Amino acid sequence: MNTNYTFFSKIIIFIVALFSMNGAQAQNGSLDLTFDSDGKVTTHAASKEAEAQSILLQKDGKIIVAGYRGAPENDMVLVRYNENGSLDKSFDTDGIVTTAISGSNVRAYSVALQKDGKILAAGSSSIGVTEVMILVRYNINGSLDTSFNHTGILTSAIGAVFTEVYAIGIQKDGKIVVTGGVSNDAIDFNIAVIRFNSDGTLDNTFDVDGIVVTDLGSLYDFANSLVIQDDGKIVVTAYSKTQATRGLIVIVRYNNDGSLDNTFDQDGKLYTIIVNSSARTNSMVLQSDQKLVLGAATDNGNGLGYVLARYNTDGSVDTTFDIDGYVFSSSFGSFIELAYTVALQSDEKILVTGYRSDASGQNFMIKRYHKDGSIDDSFGQQGKVITDFGNADDEAKAIALQSDDKIIVAGISFHAGVTDFAIARYNNMITSTKKVAVKKIQFSLFPNPTSKYLNISLNNDDYFNFEIVNAVGEMVMKGKNTQQIDVSNLKEGPYFLSIRYEHNVYCQKWIKLGTK
Repeated sequence: MNTNYTFFSKIIIFIVALFSMNGAQAQNGSLDLTFDSDGKVTTHAASKEAEAQSILLQKDGKIIVAGYRGAPENDMVLVRYNENGSLDKSFDTDGIVTTAISGSNVRAYSVALQKDGKILAAGSSSIGVTEVMILVRYNINGSLDTSFNHTGILTSAIGAVFTEVYAIGIQKDGKIVVTGGVSNDAIDFNIAVIRFNSDGTLDNTFDVDGIVVTDLGSLYDFANSLVIQDDGKIVVTAYSKTQATRGLIVIVRYNNDGSLDNTFDQDGKLYTIIVNSSARTNSMVLQSDQKLVLGAATDNGNGLGYVLARYNTDGSVDTTFDIDGYVFSSSFGSFIELAYTVALQSDEKILVTGYRSDASGQNFMIKRYHKDGSIDDSFGQQGKVITDFGNADDEAKAIALQSDDKIIVAGISFHAGVTDFAIARYNNMITSTKKVAVKKIQFSLFPNPTSKYLNISLNNDDYFNFEIVNAVGEMVMKGKNTQQIDVSNLKEGPYFLSIRYEHNVYCQKWIKLGTK
């Protein structure tokens, strides 16, 4: 028997088990008790009203939640949390950044992360009787980035009386795309897609002036979600209605130059009528096969609900999703379920988040569906998780998935006349039999043997976690994203350093020498 090989194999098995332990022991959808101490965090970011609207995750695992503070503050708010749920004091000085902008009713609706780690937030503000769009860029530490429009803040009125943006995306080339609604008379509203260069100037290669306004044929047309396809085409979802009609779901696809893409439902515009119900789109995601999954709120006159719909790349309804391309969740008198956002796991199961209101109160809700549209009973209780923050009303507004597949949900919690940011993290372990291409890493350790410092050399600069175990399998050290480790306090002998990267574990042996 090869004793060294057997010993090394046991160490590898132990390391893999160690990395997987939390997920293996916790039910999918259960609150992650390593986040704060109960899986839930509320942040009092305003004297009266603070509403979280959007969430993103940094490469280092930190969590940024964007939203706004209502009167009397009236400003944009970004809050950054450490992985354990505590406020990150390196972000501004207390983890909370507020940005005062001219006007009232300042709102941040969407947030995005650039490749260089800078943060973009998009929203709106009321200046007199005019509603203007806002785009703000922050440095990694939360300070305003003055290389963006000279001040870090960009305000613009595309429509004479109304310009609001509700969603933001960043292209592969770093250009910034936002979408929303505009109006010149406060009577007829149309959707707008605007593209900026990375410095905040309008991109005149998009249409002729960086601005595309599209009339969907109704009085009230608003775009509130966007995705950018792998081929650079821009897809937005919109809500369209007149005073006398029910709201329609509309999807519009643009070519990279801003022109309507006529290969998408022939004219670039796809209209979906939900029978006997008004519908308002809230969120959209893009599958790896470029199919679109859309979530919309519905109102049939008797109660609120939501619908999920999936479309093929040409705009046709995907009838492999459920049986007709649509999945409905309706309210039945004693309860209401409403969805705000949808997200995709790496196995392309679909997560829906919003709220459920019933006799017990209004609380966070997450549901999970299989790729075919059927409910996933392995998640929570029969595919559903309800989270009560202990207050009168809770609503989940945004969702993100960590690199370890855990689910982060952000929203609001209302109590005693005050609205706070509310964040929850859930356990989630994804197992897939589908073969996918993974990005391999190579690393080396030097000097080896060593008595004081152990250096890690990687073939890429992505974020990673490491752990060191001794010869009997005990973990003696762990850390994140560091190239030099002080091992001077470890005892002499053999050790194993393992790196977890994109769900894979890589391991190397090294020797600790005694100090002279």
